[in-house]
Amino acid sequence: MIHRRLESYVEAFNKQDAAAVAAFWSSDCVSTAEDSGQRVEGREALQQHFAAFFKEAPGARLAGQITDIQMVRPDVALIEGRTTLVVGDAEPLVSVFAATLVKDGNQWLISNSREHDLPLPTSPHEALQDLEWL
Repeated sequence: MIHRRLESYVEAFNKQDAAAVAAFWSSDCVSTAEDSGQRVEGREALQQHFAAFFKEAPGARLAGQITDIQMVRPDVALIEGRTTLVVGDAEPLVSVFAATLVKDGNQWLISNSREHDLPLPTSPHEALQDLEWL
């Protein structure tokens, strides 16, 4: 259920529908980008944030993957994962995130999320180091 929720979130993001993206967040949510220190509080503010981003970055594409889910209670989950954001011809931006989801009725909503960007590899060798274990 939580994995499908992320897929739906990505679909809404890729349609550049700020209202639909904001609907995945709780009314009292907090989103923090650790690299910039930017903190957005509340669903309405988050909707405005995404609307501005989509205006600045038309055609931006997001992909996401959950790497860990911990059920704290039946209605609270902690998740970790990574996203890849592509804007125009720029290099893809890979970020890792940790989020708290709360169940509201039948819906899982993001209550709190913290993310930070992963550094881009500086050489082809560095880019392949994650595959070294193979």
